[in-house]
Amino acid sequence: MLIRYVATDQHFTATSTTKLLEHDIGKKVSKWTVRRALKKENFYAIEKKRKPALSKKNIKARLSFVKKYKNWTSDDWMKVIWSDETKITHPMGAPGHG
Repeated sequence: MLIRYVATDQHFTATSTTKLLEHDIGKKVSKWTVRRALKKENFYAIEKKRKPALSKKNIKARLSFVKKYKNWTSDDWMKVIWSDETKITHPMGAPGHG
C-alpha cells in the first residue's frame, strides 16, 4: 500500500504519505517508519530546489515583455534567433591563439 502511494505521485513527502497511510489503515504510523520502508524499497528522497521569489523589478519587466509581444503570431516567433547568452571560455585561451 505504501509503495503504491509514492509510485503514483513522485511529489509525495514522507509526511504526506504518512498521513494518507494513517487515514487508510486507521492507525498511527511514524514518518520515520515510512522513510525506512521506502528506503528498503529503493525509494530515496531528494530535496526540492527552492526558486527565489521574483523581485518587483523582474515582475515589471516580465509584464512589459508580455504586453509588448502579446499579439505576435507563431510565424513572428519563428523568426527570432534565441540565445542563452552562455559564455564558454577555453582553459588555455581561444583555440588557435597563443
